[in-house]
Amino acid sequence: MLEKSQQKAKNCVSKAIAFYKASGKEIALAEFTNPKGPFIQDEMYIFVLDPKGIMIAHGVNEKYIRGVMQGTPWANSSITKRQKEALT
Repeated sequence: MLEKSQQKAKNCVSKAIAFYKASGKEIALAEFTNPKGPFIQDEMYIFVLDPKGIMIAHGVNEKYIRGVMQGTPWANSSITKRQKEALT
Protein backbone atom coordinates (compact mmCIF):
# COMPACT_ATOMS: atom_id res chain seq x y z
CA MET A 1 0.00 0.00 0.00
CA LEU A 2 2.82 2.42 0.85
CA GLU A 3 4.48 1.83 -2.52
CA LYS A 4 1.21 2.62 -4.28
CA SER A 5 0.87 5.89 -2.31
CA GLN A 6 4.48 6.83 -3.03
CA GLN A 7 3.98 6.19 -6.73
CA LYS A 8 0.77 8.23 -6.69
CA ALA A 9 2.67 11.11 -5.04
CA LYS A 10 5.48 10.90 -7.60
CA ASN A 11 2.95 10.94 -10.43
CA CYS A 12 1.21 13.97 -8.94
CA VAL A 13 4.51 15.86 -8.61
CA SER A 14 5.48 14.94 -12.18
CA LYS A 15 2.11 16.18 -13.42
CA ALA A 16 2.54 19.43 -11.45
CA ILE A 17 6.05 20.00 -12.83
CA ALA A 18 4.85 19.44 -16.40
CA PHE A 19 1.93 21.81 -15.83
CA TYR A 20 4.28 24.45 -14.37
CA LYS A 21 6.62 24.22 -17.34
CA ALA A 22 3.76 24.33 -19.87
CA SER A 23 1.64 27.03 -18.19
CA GLY A 24 4.17 29.26 -16.52
CA LYS A 25 4.65 30.25 -12.91
CA GLU A 26 1.62 32.52 -12.38
CA ILE A 27 -0.98 30.15 -13.81
CA ALA A 28 0.57 27.07 -12.23
CA LEU A 29 0.78 28.57 -8.73
CA ALA A 30 -2.84 29.74 -8.97
CA GLU A 31 -3.95 26.26 -10.01
CA PHE A 32 -1.88 24.54 -7.31
CA THR A 33 -3.66 26.76 -4.77
CA ASN A 34 -7.12 26.00 -6.19
CA PRO A 35 -8.79 23.71 -3.61
CA LYS A 36 -11.08 22.30 -6.32
CA GLY A 37 -8.35 21.95 -8.91
CA PRO A 38 -6.74 18.89 -10.45
CA PHE A 39 -3.79 18.92 -8.05
CA ILE A 40 -5.88 17.87 -5.05
CA GLN A 41 -6.31 14.10 -4.85
CA ASP A 42 -7.89 12.77 -1.68
CA GLU A 43 -5.44 13.80 1.07
CA MET A 44 -2.66 14.55 -1.39
CA TYR A 45 -2.00 18.04 -2.72
CA ILE A 46 0.74 20.18 -4.21
CA PHE A 47 2.52 22.92 -2.29
CA VAL A 48 5.41 25.08 -3.46
CA LEU A 49 8.14 26.86 -1.51
CA ASP A 50 10.45 29.43 -3.02
CA PRO A 51 14.24 29.08 -2.50
CA LYS A 52 14.01 31.09 0.73
CA GLY A 53 11.46 28.69 2.20
CA ILE A 54 8.44 30.96 1.70
CA MET A 55 5.23 29.12 0.82
CA ILE A 56 4.01 30.40 -2.56
CA ALA A 57 1.31 27.81 -3.27
CA HIS A 58 -0.67 25.48 -1.04
CA GLY A 59 -3.41 23.22 -2.30
CA VAL A 60 -5.46 23.00 0.88
CA ASN A 61 -5.00 26.19 2.89
CA GLU A 62 -4.07 29.43 1.15
CA LYS A 63 -3.51 31.03 4.57
CA TYR A 64 -0.11 29.30 4.55
CA ILE A 65 0.96 31.34 1.52
CA ARG A 66 3.74 33.80 2.35
CA GLY A 67 4.49 31.88 5.53
CA VAL A 68 8.10 31.00 6.24
CA MET A 69 8.43 27.24 6.27
CA GLN A 70 12.19 26.76 5.79
CA GLY A 71 13.82 25.16 8.78
CA THR A 72 10.60 23.80 10.25
CA PRO A 73 10.55 20.05 10.89
CA TRP A 74 7.63 19.72 8.47
CA ALA A 75 9.46 21.42 5.63
CA ASN A 76 12.73 19.64 6.29
CA SER A 77 11.06 16.24 6.10
CA SER A 78 8.77 17.08 3.18
CA ILE A 79 11.06 18.65 0.62
CA THR A 80 13.89 16.97 -1.15
CA LYS A 81 16.69 18.68 -3.01
CA ARG A 82 15.45 17.11 -6.22
CA GLN A 83 11.97 18.56 -5.74
CA LYS A 84 13.42 22.02 -5.13
CA GLU A 85 15.58 21.83 -8.24
CA ALA A 86 12.70 20.64 -10.43
CA LEU A 87 10.99 24.02 -10.34
CA THR A 88 14.02 26.27 -10.60
